[in-house]
Parts: sequence; structure tokens; C-alpha cells
Amino acid sequence: MNFHDSCHGKPSEKTLAASLGVTTGRNPRGNLWKNFRVRVCTRLSPGIPRAEVHGVECVRSPCSGVRRFKNLSSQVSKTCSHCHYTIWGFVSPAYKCLDCGLHIHKQCVGSLEGNCTTHIAVQQITPFLSPTIRPLIELAQRPPILDLCIVEIESRGHINTCHGGIKSEGLYRLCGASSLVEEVYGNLNKDGAKADVSAETYNDVNIIAGALKLYLRDLPSPVVTYEAYPQLIAAARLADEQSQLKAVCHFLKELPFAHLDTLHCLMAHLGRVAQHEADNRMGPENLARVFGPTLLRPPNDDPILAIQDIHLQKKLTELFIRHHHLLF
Repeated sequence: MNFHDSCHGKPSEKTLAASLGVTTGRNPRGNLWKNFRVRVCTRLSPGIPRAEVHGVECVRSPCSGVRRFKNLSSQVSKTCSHCHYTIWGFVSPAYKCLDCGLHIHKQCVGSLEGNCTTHIAVQQITPFLSPTIRPLIELAQRPPILDLCIVEIESRGHINTCHGGIKSEGLYRLCGASSLVEEVYGNLNKDGAKADVSAETYNDVNIIAGALKLYLRDLPSPVVTYEAYPQLIAAARLADEQSQLKAVCHFLKELPFAHLDTLHCLMAHLGRVAQHEADNRMGPENLARVFGPTLLRPPNDDPILAIQDIHLQKKLTELFIRHHHLLF
């Protein structure tokens, strides 16, 4: 069956599952064809591990076989691995491969060549492609590269110029040169705390800030875990701030230690950034706009829910920044 043309024939779930090489669960939700969304126990080629996947999109490309994709979060700007054009959120919906991490426009999937192993090899030798990073849950404490970037940014605070540190206008809002941001990001993942982020090598502090934001965006599980997201969003809906603080404090204690340690360190840093609002124009509200969608991502990175909750994400992140000394 021609996978990409079969939508016009409205195949049954069994027919579609057979074309993908998978078996459906007993009670698949909705129409299996809709958005290629499959709830299955995969029986894929030997190169792809077997696993039970909920809300995962299994797509067969004529050139590369079956791949396991998830929708790419709309807040993340990436470059398509096939056409090399920028992925612009909902304007150009895209996938991220669950096995090798490549990013690709949905319309480019049919032309994708090479298996996941090929792309992993490319990522290891090409610095501008995002390398694989360890989930926070595997760490005993916050990642050392977080401290490295924060110390570097704050140590430049005595330089009050566009290339300065914590007083730099638009810090975390403005972007550094994308090629240099990707270069620093690759070095951070390769060399860890030994990576060179010095002002002598990268004089624009926005490059270091951009690499830190990119690292946080690319974490397999966000700093505020998918499991904690619904409770914290519910806390943000409470009527008064005291009730919000009490509920948030309770739910934060349930985060794994490395996640909590990372959030604590980052919020304390952003609190210090906000203290220089007169210089950098980045108060708690503006910082929350930048970091909210990165730190708080809905389960399965649901783009519709992300848009619906964006004001609550900002509200919650602003609460973290303003009251980090009480919450952590």
C-alpha cells in the first residue's frame, strides 16, 4: 500500500496498522489515521526497539522504513534535517524522532533517507546538530553545565554593555548568533563543565544564555516533569497568591531531586537577573515569558494544551522567580 496516498481511501485501523508493521492495542483511541497518531505495541524492524507507545506517531517513509515520531513542541525553533529550512511552529508542523532525535517537517518525512543509526552518526560529528543529552532523572543533582553558564553570565555583570553580563539589556530575550549558540551547546554536551564559555572566546553573553536555554528546551523530560505539570497548573488557577504558594510548595516537593535542584538554582539566578531590571529590562514577568514554555511542558508536549496554558505557565514561572526563597 502507498502509505502517503492511502488517506484518500480512508483505510481501516487494521489496514493502516499492517502498512506500518504494527499491532493495535485492544481499545485504540479515536481514528488511528488522524494525525498518524497510534496507540500500539510496536512490532517494528530490528533497528527500532519494541516498546508500548502511547500517543506516539509511527510513520513509514518509502526511503527509511518505519520511524517513531512525536510532534515537535511549537515553542522550539529548529532546522529541518532534510530540507534545512527553519521549522516555524504551527506554520510548519514538524516531528522529532524518538530514537535518534532528528527534527523534520511533516511534509519532508516521505523523502527522508537513511535509518536512525545514520543520523546518530551524523549528529556525533556535526556540531550544529543537537547531541543526545541525559535526562535529569539520571543525575544525582543539577547538571554542572547549568552552574557553568550561570557563573559565566553573572561574572560578566560589571560590564554594562550590549555584550555584558547580568546587566545586559534583553538578557535571555535577545538571541545570540545561532551558529555560535549551537557551537557552545555542542561543546557543553561534549565537554560538560570543562567547556569554554569565556568572554575571550564568546564576547556576547547572549550566546551563553542562548545555549543554556537550548539545553533546557532539549531535555527529554522538562525541568518541571510531565507528571507534576497538571497539579502545578491547577495550583496556578487558585484565586489568591497565598493559596497558590502553599499548593506549589507542596507539589514541588514531589519532583525528583535533580529536577528540583535544577529549578531552584535557575530561579535563584533569574531572581538575581530581575534585581537588575533597571539595566537589563528583564523583570520577573519578562523572564517568565521566556522560560515558562521551556520549563513547563504539558504531557506528550501537546501543542494545543501548551497554547491554552501559556498564560498559566508564565504566571507559575513568575511565581517561582518572585518567591524562590520561600518555595525552595
